[in-house]
Amino acid sequence: VYQNHKKDLLLNSLLPAISGFGSSTQNVGELENRGLELALNTVNIRSSNFTWNTNFNISMNRNKVLALSSTGSRISNSAYQITEVGHPISSFFMLHAIGVFQNQAEVDALPKQHPNVQPGDLKFEDVNGDGVITDADRTIVGNPWPKYTFGFTNNLTFKNLTLSTTIVGTQGNQVYFQGGEIVLNSAGVQNQLALVANRWKSEQEPGDGIVPRAIRNDYARGLSSNSRYLFDGSFVRIRNINLSYRLPDNLLQRLRIPALTVFGDVANVYTFTDYPGYDPESSSTGDNVAASGIDYFSYPLPRIFTLGLRVTLQ
Repeated sequence: VYQNHKKDLLLNSLLPAISGFGSSTQNVGELENRGLELALNTVNIRSSNFTWNTNFNISMNRNKVLALSSTGSRISNSAYQITEVGHPISSFFMLHAIGVFQNQAEVDALPKQHPNVQPGDLKFEDVNGDGVITDADRTIVGNPWPKYTFGFTNNLTFKNLTLSTTIVGTQGNQVYFQGGEIVLNSAGVQNQLALVANRWKSEQEPGDGIVPRAIRNDYARGLSSNSRYLFDGSFVRIRNINLSYRLPDNLLQRLRIPALTVFGDVANVYTFTDYPGYDPESSSTGDNVAASGIDYFSYPLPRIFTLGLRVTLQ
């Protein structure tokens, strides 16, 4: 269990124009991380011919920005994320899509962003309450940090045969599917994801209430960044299955080899997730932690099959 409080972090602070400089690097940032890490290793069964071991780990971390260069200041990490006092680093900041206008009565009664908005278009949360949807209604709608991550490994050995499986996963993080601006908007001639089939078509065919109607003109700002393209990035992945067989000692003695093991291995076996992209764990920003959770058609993980021998010669 830990609580990590970092002070005097380096940040660029704006300076008055009279100084002759735009900004200067100062020790002004504060950040807090609190969390829990737990590991459990067990021997479930141990007999002369059969052994079953389990390794389980889980970790939880909550980060919060406590101070920036000035009270209420904000840092833009990407086109979709900000870092702001009182919230996690790189929180998603955009218009909050709260559904689809089902009929003309809803369009007339609720705030909208363009006079030509029609039933089937996206409706957004009027954050500042001024009765119209603008960029001023952008708000924090999530963050890329999971509530917890976990790993689970089982090793089963029967005589000379060993089966090992590893499962990993995360829960509670969001991923901005930037590629969804292309394959979920019905605005072009490119192929669309199957989710688009659930779009609003009419009052009698309202779809799932989340996917708006097909439209080429962006009256509803449905083609630009908003929480419609923000998805739950939780997943459970069978990361590895390994089956191995160690040759019996009497045969090894005849071959004059100390040890020889034949094995087969499958990596990235299957991922259980509701995320519509290739991989909920991927990131288009590489190792840029400040812009985590953005996916623009990141290359999917390959499923790898391996057969091999492990030989000990001495």
